[in-house]
Amino acid sequence: MFHFGDALAQRQTLLQWQWLERQAVLRGAQRSQRHGPTTAARAVLTGLQRAQRRTQAQRMGRLPVRPNPSLLAKAQVQMATLARRRGWSQRTVTEALNTLAQRHIRVDWVHGRWDAVCSPAPVASAHRRLPPGLSRWQAVDSGHLSVEPAMITALRAVLGGRQ
Repeated sequence: MFHFGDALAQRQTLLQWQWLERQAVLRGAQRSQRHGPTTAARAVLTGLQRAQRRTQAQRMGRLPVRPNPSLLAKAQVQMATLARRRGWSQRTVTEALNTLAQRHIRVDWVHGRWDAVCSPAPVASAHRRLPPGLSRWQAVDSGHLSVEPAMITALRAVLGGRQ
């Protein structure tokens, strides 16, 4: 679609993709807010809901679709990756984990408990494959976004403890 479709079809596809992606992010953010309602969490959720309503209005033709080069570029990368099945394979993950273990590089895995976009299973599996002491797993009371309050706190703690 992004290589051969006309501009209107591309915009419609992009809006649909954005809609689906935001739905998943919203589900995770709503669940994290239920489990840790703070002012900051409510602000994140309110912003996500506002963006989702705007996307819905654009999809329904009630609002104009303004060109967004960064959104289009992000979608093109995602589509190309999915179309070519690029990314992490079992072989590349195994090689990366072996290299980390051989070099004694510690890894901190931080994942949102209510992430509705990325499953924690692959990361949890990788965590278990590294030697004890080199890998620390942390499930955080958040969804997918790095801007959710619990995720910000966890990431700051991990990065603050690095030497």
